[in-house]
Amino acid sequence: ILKALREKSIVRLNLANVASMNDLSDFTKLLRNIPAVRASWVRGYSGGVAVIDVGMHKGGAADLSQLLMKNSKRLVKINRTSSYDLDAELQ
Repeated sequence: ILKALREKSIVRLNLANVASMNDLSDFTKLLRNIPAVRASWVRGYSGGVAVIDVGMHKGGAADLSQLLMKNSKRLVKINRTSSYDLDAELQ
């Protein structure tokens, strides 16, 4: 049961407009500093698009999108959100 609950709190973040691996590294550090984020894993990076799994302590994609929009260090535009998926792009 615990495993199922942990899996439910993982959000798939599709992040567009990522210029380089350095940009991606900076963004993942920023992501891990958000208190609601338990962990994050980069699943792929190709053609300026990164796929990141984000483990949340609580909440889902909508909560993560609010936290990313409030972040002043890096502007993020949210394009689409569903229960456990989030499409965004770096500005």
